[in-house]
Amino acid sequence: MTGPGSLHEEVEMEDLVSVQEQFGSRGFALAAVNIDNSPAAAIDFVKRFELRTKKRPGFIMLYDKDKTVPRDYRQRSMPTSYLIEWTRSPQPPRRPSSRCQLRPPQERRMNQKAAT
Repeated sequence: MTGPGSLHEEVEMEDLVSVQEQFGSRGFALAAVNIDNSPAAAIDFVKRFELRTKKRPGFIMLYDKDKTVPRDYRQRSMPTSYLIEWTRSPQPPRRPSSRCQLRPPQERRMNQKAAT
């Protein structure tokens, strides 16, 4: 298991920043979810990254204190990246619930098959 600031995480962070810079103007948005036991360690990692690269990540970073994302997405290693397709609804946006959850891709596909 790797911790905040490991070589793997630093390389992944650089890649994520590049992707956000390249595709952000086209509506692509990244969200990083930290599952470390200490949010302070993740904050320190980002600060060190910014000092070293002179770049801000440019995407939202979340903390998953209950570690539901790795469980829901069956994460097997760290760091792990997922590409999740988000389609915009023609309906006006609803007020977000107090607890938003990501749905595993398998569940989304099953719901799509059931609807057809």
